[in-house]
Amino acid sequence: LGINFEHIKDKTLQVLNPLKRADSHIMDDTDVAGPLLFCLLFGCLLLLHGKVHFGYIYGVGLLGCLSLYFILNLMSVGGVSVGVVMSVLGYCLLPMVLLCALSLVLTVQ
Repeated sequence: LGINFEHIKDKTLQVLNPLKRADSHIMDDTDVAGPLLFCLLFGCLLLLHGKVHFGYIYGVGLLGCLSLYFILNLMSVGGVSVGVVMSVLGYCLLPMVLLCALSLVLTVQ
């Protein structure tokens, strides 16, 4: 399948730490294996809560990616590819996945 877990870990740490200097090689990569893994994990955790929201996760995620893609292309001179936007926003799902996993054990309100 060509899934590189070391690259997923590096890109996750890069996206979640805004104070660290961004490596252009990692940020320009259109890797979707990590975001897809996070989406599936988020959906499975919600399923453990008794909520079936797979369509909402993918629908809202796709709408958010496309709207940010259009906004970033309007603001930039060189343009941004839709794959890069989807990859970075997909990696930003990790805090929601962690909160959902934490809410299985604790009551978060």
